[in-house]
Amino acid sequence: MIKKIAFIILVVAAIACGTWGYLYLSKLKRPTTNPLSVLPDTCYALIETKNLHQLSEKINQGNLMWEELLKTNAIKQFNKTLQKADSLISNSTNSNQFGVQSVYVALYQSKKTELLAAFNLADISTNDLFVSFLTKNFSAKKTSGNLYECKQADYTFYTYINAGLVVFSNNSGFLQEAIKNNKTSLAQNKIFTETYQTEDKESDINLFIHLPHFYNRAWTNFVASSVKNKDVYGTKKEAWLSVDVTVSPSELNTQGFLSNDSSVIYNALKNQEAVNFKDAFNVLPYNTLQLRAISISKYTQFIEHNYLANPEKRKQDLQPYTDKINADAQTEIEKFVGDFAVLFTAKCTDAEQDYGLIQVTDEKLTADFLKEASDSTFETSDSVKIYTDVAQNLFPDLCGQFFTKHFKYATNLTNAILFSNEISAISDFKKTVSEKNNLLTNEHVVNFIDKNLSIESAFLFYADVFKSREEIIGGMSNNMIKLLSQSPEMFDKYESMALTMEKLKNNLFFKACANFNPKSKLYQNTLWETLLDTDLYSNPTPVKNHLTDEMELVCVDKVNNLYLLSNTGKILWEKNIGQKILGDIHQVDYFDNGKLQLLFNTENQLFVIDRNGNNVSGFPAKISAGAVGGLTLFDYEKNKNYRLWIPLKNNTTVCYAINGKPLVDFIPVKNTGQVTHLVLQQKDYFVLIDTLGNINVTNRKGETRVQINSKMSRGYHSVFIEEGKNTESTNICYVNDVIKKLCKISLTDKLQEINLQEENNITSVFIDTLQNSLNPLLICTTEKGVDVYDFFGKKLYERVLDKQMQTPVKSLLYKEKHLYTALENGTENLFLVDVIDNKITDTEIKLTKLPENCVLISNEKPYLIGFYGNKVFCIKQ
Repeated sequence: MIKKIAFIILVVAAIACGTWGYLYLSKLKRPTTNPLSVLPDTCYALIETKNLHQLSEKINQGNLMWEELLKTNAIKQFNKTLQKADSLISNSTNSNQFGVQSVYVALYQSKKTELLAAFNLADISTNDLFVSFLTKNFSAKKTSGNLYECKQADYTFYTYINAGLVVFSNNSGFLQEAIKNNKTSLAQNKIFTETYQTEDKESDINLFIHLPHFYNRAWTNFVASSVKNKDVYGTKKEAWLSVDVTVSPSELNTQGFLSNDSSVIYNALKNQEAVNFKDAFNVLPYNTLQLRAISISKYTQFIEHNYLANPEKRKQDLQPYTDKINADAQTEIEKFVGDFAVLFTAKCTDAEQDYGLIQVTDEKLTADFLKEASDSTFETSDSVKIYTDVAQNLFPDLCGQFFTKHFKYATNLTNAILFSNEISAISDFKKTVSEKNNLLTNEHVVNFIDKNLSIESAFLFYADVFKSREEIIGGMSNNMIKLLSQSPEMFDKYESMALTMEKLKNNLFFKACANFNPKSKLYQNTLWETLLDTDLYSNPTPVKNHLTDEMELVCVDKVNNLYLLSNTGKILWEKNIGQKILGDIHQVDYFDNGKLQLLFNTENQLFVIDRNGNNVSGFPAKISAGAVGGLTLFDYEKNKNYRLWIPLKNNTTVCYAINGKPLVDFIPVKNTGQVTHLVLQQKDYFVLIDTLGNINVTNRKGETRVQINSKMSRGYHSVFIEEGKNTESTNICYVNDVIKKLCKISLTDKLQEINLQEENNITSVFIDTLQNSLNPLLICTTEKGVDVYDFFGKKLYERVLDKQMQTPVKSLLYKEKHLYTALENGTENLFLVDVIDNKITDTEIKLTKLPENCVLISNEKPYLIGFYGNKVFCIKQ
């Protein structure tokens, strides 16, 4: 059915556009018959476009959504003929002088889908020219009166031509019946005429949906029958839905009017003021996947209009509460109910949950009502007061049955009642949502709505399309699902969709937008996002849960809070440690019993913390001289006799035992640089390089193993130790960006310098060992891009980038491709660089630092773990 509709519409495009190429505007005698006067008003939809040529140009010149749709057969065929029509226009010598008339396409449904299209020729005297056009391009033959049969290899259609009016269809009988009877045409339909006057004259496409015809006859062509009776507009009286469509490369923007047909949604909003739903966003979770929010600012009228058909039913619905509180429930509810109600789906911790929320104005009156109206009250182990509603009707009753979702449990929030069917979901909600962790802090959602719609309205719908895709697909017809299956990635490339509505005069004005962005594919793979109390200063550290063998994450924020997160983003515990952590966080088996603890140091203390966030007895231990960097952990014999090398403020590095005591037989090393351990010919070599370029090589006790007098030059980057079989073949490697040389200092103190063929200034150097640690690559970033060298100084790739990157860069194995990650200057957006294929992939993911690869879940590929401010990202590759 969809293919037939698209196919017939393309015939409209071809005929209309081709005809316009023959029409000269001077001395025109315009047609007097309006196309709307021959189209019966029993259609379920009407499509109007004022300029098919401009529409064709818009959708075929860089429109991302159209490019994806072209992967489907029906749209591909439509586009082929549309472009042919454009060619007819552009090849006409007089094309720039010819007028363009609106083309109307009306869709009907009986036993099968029928279509009528109509438009006026610009000049009534050009009938013969138009017939000639049909004869030449479509082998037209006159059958009777003003009716012509037109054929091409793969389709046949019929055209009626009279006094400058052109009407055609794929069904000859349907066409003839339509032109005989114009007493029930669209032009005579007063409700349609009123709606038609509201259209936006500048829109690319104007669409009119006829209710209840669409609902009764064509619904299952587009929408699943299973959702037919759920909050659907237009099921009773006749009404027209006017939709103005504006085409842009990455967004589909629509707006229009829903006329009064006494539907549920019209009655619900009939007297409601627009409210600022940012007040709702303040109490919704950051990871809200979809929501429907409605204004109930005039609650009495809201209830009255929702129960217009049966006013007594409201009293019946509230009778159980009236009996329990010994007062009129409606009167008591009106005393505390607020401005809005929200039905939403969110992920607070591990799982997605459905919730309901009612804003309230008086918390005490609300608590009193819940206590008396509920079936029971109890507190959870974490002191959350829960009210039980066995009948599960309280939420829909408070909403005046606008939302019909049933919930068993409720609790008080600040100025709100929260509903859920899971006690744990309520507890997780209250733990998760805070002033710094709510939907209003989700820039992705707020920016999308602010840009395209308005958070201030009487009704707001929002959905993260990718994360809600299963539910959305579940609401589609089999025809639509089949169409989408021809372009399986299309659905994944839609980011967000939203709809707002509010009352204007006697109509509902709506705006809707869907955002399509293939650049955000990586963002769509975000497994979860978790907000912490304050901004982080380093990437999360993966640690092992010794009870489950799964990985977890340790995070530290700028006010020295330490967090443990599950691999689903749930905050397991939080602990303030008083000082900034220096260096890395390690794991040790302190008691040698298979249980793992966290090990790290601050400036003045050494910490060992168990998996529950508690300090191990005897810790934190004092670092008397004060540390200037993070410890380096060694387990020489793999027997858990740990050694901790710690750089101190007195410009030495000392060694501590795992019990927090310094080793008395260790000679402090006069170097505070990072420590690297090598084993050459069964001997230990510990290499320390400080910020001044001094190099010390010692044994386990801090005694000098070999003497190196060479110093690394100022301006060195990214030290890499090229390990050989002995001291002669083992080199300390770095790049001197001033002289543009790869320098190698052997452990026998011999210097080798290799020239780099680099004309640009080097801004950073990254030594890449991702795929082969024995044959690393030298990655140099410059002011122009990225250059790749081997360790013999040969330039392998030179890639110029059209954007400025922050330094440094990192390597990444993504979908079996070796890529480099960087952050863009100014935007902090993550992007990927494929130096081999010379491609850049934008992600639209903002990060404070480059993410880390982490095998977070067993038997799955690594995830990207990173952060932006106080937000932790887990992104599936």
